[in-house]
Amino acid sequence: MPEIISINIISAAQVEAILTALSFGQVIAYPTDTIYGLGADIFNSSAVRNLIRLKGRSSQKAISVLYSDVKRLLKDFPNLNSYQQKAVRSLLPGHVTLVLPMKDQYFPEQFADEGFVGVRVIDMEPLNRILRRFPNPITTTSANPSGEKPAENTEEIIRYFGDSVPIVLKSSDPASRVPSTVVRILSDKFSILRQGAVSADEIAQRCA
Repeated sequence: MPEIISINIISAAQVEAILTALSFGQVIAYPTDTIYGLGADIFNSSAVRNLIRLKGRSSQKAISVLYSDVKRLLKDFPNLNSYQQKAVRSLLPGHVTLVLPMKDQYFPEQFADEGFVGVRVIDMEPLNRILRRFPNPITTTSANPSGEKPAENTEEIIRYFGDSVPIVLKSSDPASRVPSTVVRILSDKFSILRQGAVSADEIAQRCA
């Protein structure tokens, strides 16, 4: 039976259990400000392969990356120009996935799509505080097998994945249950790749 841990009331031992699971290449489930996600160390190739297997998704479909804060994200994207950096700072943390141009081949191939990588920083500080203690960013992809609806609670996650996801985090903070808006950030403009929790008008206002 997976261990269910509340990120709002969490002990030091439970934090260590989460970090240990990620360090050993396990997949965890976690709440976000939109929908539940599945997390694994992006630089652990066996963990990423396990995630792809659990979801039953194509290995050719790029996976997005979750950062604990904007500062850490920008450190991995030194190639961004002033417009792109402003867009990152204006839109994150928040209910969006930003698709950013990456520098060289820094990210493993499962995360790259024609030179771009999807990234998130969520508006959920209890989780971000835990993730800051892990040395690498983790994956962010909806908590469901391919073709099924995204899980909305811990019970649905356990029904989908059982013991294959040994730690399931939960939060007392309400989530929108609407997926993030996916926004590609180009050198001097943006484009909406998927409409979601944040409207195009609001994104335009923030990026102006």
